[in-house]
Amino acid sequence: MKGRWIVFEGLDGAGTTTQVKLLESSLRGLLGDQALIRSTAEPTHGPFGEICRQALKGQISLDRRTLALAFTTDRCQHVFSEGGIEATLDSGGWILQDRYLHSTLAYQDGPDRDWLEALHSIFPRPDLLFFIDTPIAECLSRIRSRGQDQELFEREEVLRSVQAAYQRILEKESVTHRVEILDGTQPAGSLHRQVLERIQSHFHPAG
Repeated sequence: MKGRWIVFEGLDGAGTTTQVKLLESSLRGLLGDQALIRSTAEPTHGPFGEICRQALKGQISLDRRTLALAFTTDRCQHVFSEGGIEATLDSGGWILQDRYLHSTLAYQDGPDRDWLEALHSIFPRPDLLFFIDTPIAECLSRIRSRGQDQELFEREEVLRSVQAAYQRILEKESVTHRVEILDGTQPAGSLHRQVLERIQSHFHPAG
């Protein structure tokens, strides 16, 4: 049986990482220890993902096209390599993913939009995409509470542009793919319960 692939998207600080962790824990309880459940994220911790992470932290400087290509190269390796996302799905496993191509299309949106969309036409889409819609002020507050240096895109003016890009992308994606939008101001536990309900309505986890 083909596996199932669930992606979480949102602005930095929206709570995507928390929801992936909660969902993995719940699915392991529902499906048992024998189930193949893999949590993953982009950028990855592979060689191309590390380049992306260094750029986000300001440790290296990349122009916007090079950065977009770095994210896309990391994604190619993530999806298509031996043991990657497609291989896991073909083995009947679950993929729970923190960010995917929608992040690149939103965060790198601008004059190269057509080029970016063409570049990503080769990538498969997940079975279910959750977008955690969290106000920018709340996202920035959460980012500051981490006590870490802000990354490249973690500024209000940038996030406003990213938010608008996400709205356009999600509207387009929802025409042909399943997109669920969640209110990110809710407590993490409440959001998680909604995630489980919508997954069960889309495909029964025990099936």
